[in-house]
Amino acid sequence: MIFDLADIEDDEKIMSFYERPMTATIEGVKISVICDCLLASPVGIATPRTPYFFLQEFKKQKGDSNDPEAQMMAAMLVAQHRNADQKPLYGAWLVGSIWNFTVLSGNEYFVSAKLDASDRDDLNRIVFILRRLKELILNR
Repeated sequence: MIFDLADIEDDEKIMSFYERPMTATIEGVKISVICDCLLASPVGIATPRTPYFFLQEFKKQKGDSNDPEAQMMAAMLVAQHRNADQKPLYGAWLVGSIWNFTVLSGNEYFVSAKLDASDRDDLNRIVFILRRLKELILNR
């Protein structure tokens, strides 16, 4: 996987977790989502503690009931509520080979230009972004 190429995990601070449910009630609205993949600090071997990054993988298409950006954003909002530390959260959603990176900082949401993992230069950019993400997380 691309996370291996980017060497993003750190035994004590960053681990990958897959298919994890997250739920919170925010301003009276219950939000529930299954995270395809998240990076978080671990509690033991199998439990995420503080989420930092969310990845939602390919779905049929944007706008249907499986909108990957909406699922990623829901997970980011739940994590922001639970973390309660005012630190930015990072994410990405994939549609086919296209990566879209995001940052949620307070009430501001930013989306990168699209990167195509089937293009060698864009693939290098994706790996660079993930390596930089690791630095950002370790320096929190």
